[in-house]
Amino acid sequence: MKVTKFLTRAAILCSENCFSASFDCSKADTAIEKMICSNAKVSALDSELDKKFDAATFNEKIRTEIVKDQIIWLMKTREKCEDIKCLEEIYRKRIDYIESQASQNPAEEEFLLSTYAGEPEASLGTDAEVVLVSGYEPEGDSATINVDRPGSNVILVLSSYESILWKVHVTPTTKINAILVGGYKTQQVSSNIKVPLFTVKIPYAYEEDNINFKKILIEINRLLAINHVDYFNGNYRVPQSVSVQTINKSNRNKLSLDWPATAKPIKNFSFQLLDVNNQPVEWTLTGPKVSTKNTYVQRGTVVSPKDGSIYKLRSGKIEKFNQTGTKLSTSVPPESLPRISWDTDITYDTKRNLLSLITLGGEGYLYRYHPGKNVWLDAHSAQNNDINSIFYDKKLDRYMGWAGGLVVFNGDGDYLYSKPITEKLEGYGTLYDRNNGAAAPLKIIASGDAIALIAFSSGNVTHIWNYDVASDKAALTYKASLAYDDESNSRPHSVRW
Repeated sequence: MKVTKFLTRAAILCSENCFSASFDCSKADTAIEKMICSNAKVSALDSELDKKFDAATFNEKIRTEIVKDQIIWLMKTREKCEDIKCLEEIYRKRIDYIESQASQNPAEEEFLLSTYAGEPEASLGTDAEVVLVSGYEPEGDSATINVDRPGSNVILVLSSYESILWKVHVTPTTKINAILVGGYKTQQVSSNIKVPLFTVKIPYAYEEDNINFKKILIEINRLLAINHVDYFNGNYRVPQSVSVQTINKSNRNKLSLDWPATAKPIKNFSFQLLDVNNQPVEWTLTGPKVSTKNTYVQRGTVVSPKDGSIYKLRSGKIEKFNQTGTKLSTSVPPESLPRISWDTDITYDTKRNLLSLITLGGEGYLYRYHPGKNVWLDAHSAQNNDINSIFYDKKLDRYMGWAGGLVVFNGDGDYLYSKPITEKLEGYGTLYDRNNGAAAPLKIIASGDAIALIAFSSGNVTHIWNYDVASDKAALTYKASLAYDDESNSRPHSVRW
């Protein structure tokens, strides 16, 4: 049951005997608080008074007197009530009084802001707090943003997928340097003061661990050279009223492009990635061994360590090429094996000199193929795991697959088990929009119990996580800057490999 918060701004004026109704019912410890929490009607009135008081105190014409009068009312009127009937009566009278004061003293007239041409000057972000309010759609037709940051310079960032009329109310002691607004559908902004308004290309976001939130940070950084926001209010439905009064600086880490920080590998090891010219490049869990600007093949191609032949997956077929790019052969599985529905990746079994490919669709299968004999050996069920990366680990003679978690097969291709681990990968959520698409695919490489999980963007490595099977722990060991997605303001879409 919601209880009042209306003395948040007035609390500094209270003595120890002044009740601040910013408590929740689980912490009610006075007779008045317990009466409020015990009765639905009084609790609803309490909540309504909270909203009326909050709105009234943003009107500078009556703010000081309303705050002082509210303190007196709490101590000398509400405190004297001994039953529910008394509370109902005084709450109704108090609501009527605050409404009458607000109607007799209207706040400054609001007016629609016109968009400035071009982009904001980076200097607007100097020594400014960045306040972000975002969501998919509004609770109503509009959202009122009350900004009360005395002595602060503020950059206000607003974004939504659906159309919203953003009503910005600013206290006289707060300075808004600029408002940045973005959304797929039309956004309008009104204000009680004149503020520079800029339309920017940003998506909506209602959670920090999401690629859309990162895209907003990236654009703020590009425009203002600021790599974080100081305040974030994100909801699927933007509330009808948002009050920005206090900022918790301790939350800034997760609201920054620097989050998450990298750590030392649990068990470091070396591995190779194929570049787009099918040449191996040496990497460790902390990055390339030699600084490189290569772009990489992310899946579907493997080079035979036996003779250097290149094998590629092409629409249910394995195609063989030599190092000059000449196609040598094509092979498809026989009708005796399940039809390939959607091939995703291929790996090389260095112990048996076999090629193994993994598919999606239906229950999914791990196929094994002998390239020297041009013979398809078998197909093993993936047990309905949508595996998008597969790797054969000779050290433990097993296959490790990635399907939003680990999927493990033995060396003969038999399914062993699956294990969800995404919650252990700090920052994994920033790779995709989990509200509108499938989990981000990762390339998996294994060396015994040490696992590398690699994220790509446009052929570039962006993240590497080290997961240790034995200890069941993970660490982000490498991170490059995310490329900005030009589709950030488009309709919700799935992230594709």
